[in-house]
Amino acid sequence: MIKRITHHATFKGRVALEALKESRTISELAQEFKLHPTQIVKWKTQAIREIAQLFKDRRKKKPEPDVDIDALYAQLGKLQSQLEFLKKKPAWTTLEKRMVIEHNHPTLSIESQCEALGLPRSSYYYGPVEESEHNLNLMKRIEEIHYAQPEYGYRKIHADLRREGFDVNEKRIERLWSKLGFLSILPRKNLSKPSALHPHYPYLLNGLWIGAPNQVFSTDITFLPLAKGFVYLVTVTDWFS
Repeated sequence: MIKRITHHATFKGRVALEALKESRTISELAQEFKLHPTQIVKWKTQAIREIAQLFKDRRKKKPEPDVDIDALYAQLGKLQSQLEFLKKKPAWTTLEKRMVIEHNHPTLSIESQCEALGLPRSSYYYGPVEESEHNLNLMKRIEEIHYAQPEYGYRKIHADLRREGFDVNEKRIERLWSKLGFLSILPRKNLSKPSALHPHYPYLLNGLWIGAPNQVFSTDITFLPLAKGFVYLVTVTDWFS
C-alpha cells in the first residue's frame, strides 16, 4: 500500500511563491523540492486564485481580529513589484544579477531586488581583490622567463625563480601562470588523431604500382627540440627510391 504524502500549508506557500517569482523553471523547482511539475503548477494556480479573493468586498463580513490587512496589502504590493522586476530582468548568472540591480529603483530597495533575484547582498557588494605588488612583480618575471624560454612550464619557471631568490611556492606560480594564459610550447598528446570535423580524402595510391622515379612523392613536417627552442623539419620523399 502506497503511503500518501501530506504537505504542510507553509511548504505549499513557499513552493507557490517560488513559482510566482519565475526566476526558475517549473522543472528546476520540481527537482529542488522533489515534486511533480503538475503539483507545482496546481499550487501556483491556487495561490493566484486565492490572492485574487483578498481583493473582494469584505465590508459585509467582520474581519478577523488577528489579521493586519494593511500589512498584508503592503506585502502583496512588494511581491507584485518583485514579480514585475523579475519579468524585466531575465538574467540568472551571478554577474548578470549584479548588473541588472537598479541602485535607484523607485519602489524596490537593494535588499528587495537581491531577494527577488535570489542573490545574497554580500555577492552584490563584493569587490574583486586585486593582486598584491609582490604578485605583480612575480607575474612580470614569469612573463620575461616565458618569452625567453617558451618551452618552460610553470614547474621549471618556479625552479628558476627559487634560484633567483624568490621565496614562493609552486602553487602560487601555477595560479599566476594560468592567470597570464601561458602554455609551454611542447608536443601535445593525440596529435595524430584526426578530427571528426575534418574532411576525409580517399587514398589515391591504393593498388598503384610505383615503378619509376618522379612518379610519386610524399611530404611530411615535424619539429625538433633544441637546447633553446626548436626548428621545423620538412621532408620530400620519392617513393620509388
